[in-house]
Amino acid sequence: MENIQAISKRSSILVKDQVFSLVILPTDDKKKTNLMFLWLLAWSVSGVIVMANYFMNKKLVILKEFLFLSLVIAAVIYQYFI
Repeated sequence: MENIQAISKRSSILVKDQVFSLVILPTDDKKKTNLMFLWLLAWSVSGVIVMANYFMNKKLVILKEFLFLSLVIAAVIYQYFI
């Protein structure tokens, strides 16, 4: 017998044949989802621009390496804390 209980708009519990299932949705607001997509798109475009400039100019090797390493560190910090 299924027994589904809605805890809130984003979470629910299902108990079926001694199996417990908890479902938590990341968001229920389309505005927040669209803003996150725009944020991801903006970071992707800026990353492509930085990487394109990285290979265009041969004189600024130290600055290019610094930019690349700072982007890598920022990505690692973002993945760790989010």
